Amino acid sequence: MASYQARRQITRHKVRASFQSTLSGLVGSGLPDKALDDPPPGDNPRAMDDKHYRALLEAARVSQDGPWALMTEERTITLHVASGGVGLNISKVVRLRSEGLLLHAENAHGEVFVLSLGDVFAASIEGGKKAVTFVTCR
Repeated sequence: MASYQARRQITRHKVRASFQSTLSGLVGSGLPDKALDDPPPGDNPRAMDDKHYRALLEAARVSQDGPWALMTEERTITLHVASGGVGLNISKVVRLRSEGLLLHAENAHGEVFVLSLGDVFAASIEGGKKAVTFVTCR
């Protein structure tokens, strides 16, 4: 029984040493030591800003109703959003409102979404004679 325990302890020690050796080899290998989904430092060049938002409204040919931008009857917008590695598509948007860094979007079902403008990375305009897609990646 004592020899079994001793062999088990030696095996554990070898596995730990092998694992630690592998980890130390990875650290010096040039691989990133941060999580893969960490946001890039500084500004995100793929994030939508006010300039992209205005271009989207212009392309969709919206009408203004106070602070809200309204789509015409035959057009809707799909917003493509991502944050922390999780994506979300908000389709059939009929009303938009920008409020600083927040974007309020209401779809045809009456659902209202409050988003960070920086999490929106693309938008597509559906309906009309042709669909137009704006991807805000630079």
